[in-house]
Amino acid sequence: MTQLGPIVLNASSPADILASLLQSLPDFQNLGVPIHVGVQPNTPDNVITIKDTAQRSDARIMSNSDYDTHYGVQFRVRGINHQVAFNIAYALLDILIYDIYYDTVNTIPNDPNSYLIICLVDPGIFYMGMDSPQSRRVVFTINALVPIVIGPAALAAEEGSSTGDPLVSGVSCVHST
Repeated sequence: MTQLGPIVLNASSPADILASLLQSLPDFQNLGVPIHVGVQPNTPDNVITIKDTAQRSDARIMSNSDYDTHYGVQFRVRGINHQVAFNIAYALLDILIYDIYYDTVNTIPNDPNSYLIICLVDPGIFYMGMDSPQSRRVVFTINALVPIVIGPAALAAEEGSSTGDPLVSGVSCVHST
């Protein structure tokens, strides 16, 4: 997570942060599909699981020598059949692209930190095949990168987002209003 200042302890993972944010969004709530972090349960058939994946450090910020980091996340969408799984994945992609844009998260249990989710970068849907040989359930994934600002810098970055603050102005988001 991009930060200004000392290392922040007790921070949540990007998957936990995004799960918390998604659960607060009305469009996600209307989707009606449960979301889990890390491990996908055997039931229900229709479910979304978020996992942390490889991050990418793009460049060093000249003013403070911090790295501009994009954290990797994977959304694993499982559905009872191909059509259902694809429709869930496509609806989730739409939410990720159009509903997540400069959102603050500070409602994670046992985590006093605030996080600013700037956007999701390069999301795309991938067909993964059947869940298992014994199952007819189908899996799609959405892989993306996400720049996250943590701690007090999150609030400062959110305030500076409309003024072109250099901390966040280099981020290229797939977003239209």
